[in-house]
Amino acid sequence: METTFNLPEDLLDHLPEPDPEPSIWVVGGAIRDHLLGRTYSDIDFVVDGDAISLARSVANALGWDFFILDGDRGAARILHRAVSSRIKRMDFSSLRGEGILEDLRFRDFTINALAIDPFNLSRLIDPTGGLKDLRSKRLRPCGPRSLHEDPVRVIRAVRFATDLGLKMEPETTAQVRDAAGEIEQVSIERTRDELFLILDSSQAHTSTRLLDQLGVLSAIFPRIPGANRSGSVEGRDHLQSGLDRVREFVKLTGILRPEHDPEAAADAILGSASLRLGRFRQQLHAYLHEQLSDERRRYGLIVFALLQHVQEDNSLHRGEFESHEGDCTRRVSGEHPAVEAARRFRLSRVECTFIGGIMQAFTRLEEIDGEDALTDLAVYRYYRVHGSAGVGAVLLYLGNLLAGSPGPPDASDWERRLLAARSLWEGYFERYGELVNPEPILDGSVLIEELGMKPGPEIGELLEALVEAQVTGEIHDRGGAIEFARRTLNQR
Repeated sequence: METTFNLPEDLLDHLPEPDPEPSIWVVGGAIRDHLLGRTYSDIDFVVDGDAISLARSVANALGWDFFILDGDRGAARILHRAVSSRIKRMDFSSLRGEGILEDLRFRDFTINALAIDPFNLSRLIDPTGGLKDLRSKRLRPCGPRSLHEDPVRVIRAVRFATDLGLKMEPETTAQVRDAAGEIEQVSIERTRDELFLILDSSQAHTSTRLLDQLGVLSAIFPRIPGANRSGSVEGRDHLQSGLDRVREFVKLTGILRPEHDPEAAADAILGSASLRLGRFRQQLHAYLHEQLSDERRRYGLIVFALLQHVQEDNSLHRGEFESHEGDCTRRVSGEHPAVEAARRFRLSRVECTFIGGIMQAFTRLEEIDGEDALTDLAVYRYYRVHGSAGVGAVLLYLGNLLAGSPGPPDASDWERRLLAARSLWEGYFERYGELVNPEPILDGSVLIEELGMKPGPEIGELLEALVEAQVTGEIHDRGGAIEFARRTLNQR
């Protein structure tokens, strides 16, 4: 190697030294990323011996957290407690086969079938030609049955090809197509976790397109209309619509990432989005990359929802959602297909709620499209119903116009949506305490004491009317609020 592979400080003091041959090796992705000049935060080790016991010992010595991943196969994980640590995770697993060479040949792709002795970092073990493939930017499986041995590797193949810019060899493409149908043999949790590494990436559009072309998407999502290429033309059109929405979402989040991209901003449509919405870059980035579970962020959850959102009429079925209209909240029948899919993939309740909420908020924005401006009261009512999911729905609202236009969208339509987006994001990111969650001037006890009201639904309705009057600037203090409440009661 041209530069030395870095290990956490003091780690070698707690690893078994060669005696005379190594009994532990660094393997896989960290070596690959090191050779590519990419940063890495995870390191994998294979151990000729009790990997779980060694991992526990290292965790105790370094003060890291310890977890058993697979007791039967001898795999454990340790996690650094400091968020700022460069290396955040180390996995230890027991050696497969008779030695390190056989273990490496059991792996998925040649670029991952690499190992080094942690006590001799200059020596690279490469039995399958992974280094040559990295230099040639080729993606090859380690053997003729590598993907069949673990079908979730077909998703991984697409991720490596797109994220690392590798070309799939014909044998790789053939194995992916052939093994895709076997993915149903893999646990839904493993499929989900591998899939979200793709969905939560800036390459999500390219990756999902490639998944579709290789027949993997239909294996993962058999219920999506059009995912099966033998399906109807109408079904394929619906799927293409979903993929187009993913494309526009990725483009919009790219132009609004914290680092301004002058080249992308030169595009008239994206440039106008950057001009109107650029001041929200940091807040939007933090919002999209907030984890709603231990592994998944809002960004990937939105892409997941877009892949399910393939019905042009936003059709819903089974269950109920709330939809806000004017001063009241109505119940509409139906559970969005994205929520169904989220449950099937065993996403958490919080994640399912977010996915349902964002699709509901998106439907609401499409319903109110055509209004020239969103008033403060309209912004308050929008977030009262949709909460934080309403922030992400704005991106879907913008992207939907772009995805549905064969060329640049109508300039006035696009400008109207940008202004609506600016009003909604300004309300959430800059005027939260004023428009999204204002502190009420009065509470129910004051209404009971000052106006002689009795506890009941009428108090809640009046309190909501008071908050709305506060949002519009009709009332500003306690006295004005009491007078407003008295006048409202007299008018009923």
